[in-house]
Amino acid sequence: MERKRWLLGALIAGLALMLFGNAALAQTGGTAPTENWFPIPEDQGLNYTITMGAAIAVSSNINNSTSATVGVAWYGAGSENLGTMSALGLSGDWIAFQRNDGKDVQIVPVMFNYRRYGLISNYRVFVNLGVGILAVTDSIPEMKLSNGASFGWTGGLGIDLTNRFYGQARFIGGENPGDDGMVAIEFGYRF
Repeated sequence: MERKRWLLGALIAGLALMLFGNAALAQTGGTAPTENWFPIPEDQGLNYTITMGAAIAVSSNINNSTSATVGVAWYGAGSENLGTMSALGLSGDWIAFQRNDGKDVQIVPVMFNYRRYGLISNYRVFVNLGVGILAVTDSIPEMKLSNGASFGWTGGLGIDLTNRFYGQARFIGGENPGDDGMVAIEFGYRF
């Protein structure tokens, strides 16, 4: 129950950051005064990403709730209509969980994402929101996931460590986020 409250708080904080960032940009006429100092990676041709990390299932019904994650993504700079320092992208991840009966099941979230960058001190940070599908190779009753594809979504926060390396924390969920949800902590490399 405590994890669910934490996840909800993180999601609300991320949405608030995105909304307040839009309000601040509107006050400056739609352009960030330091944008020339910190162009977004997608404007510099760094469109492809590889991520690796760990995911923790929020369901207390699954015995082995931790798994490695590997992902790939492509992001392109968003248009002015989406706001400055924004990007749109496609991402796919691979996450393997072990059911309580010992069988390994693969979860592949494929998402269409909106990423909004901002600046905190001298660090470029971002909020990521996405919708898509959760493809599952076999059912995981402990997480209320059925074999096949179902609705999926993601929301997260990240920070750029360098122009190419970044870290992010995100929530990946489906129709029953309290059961099928996962918290992922990942490091990414852009090229």
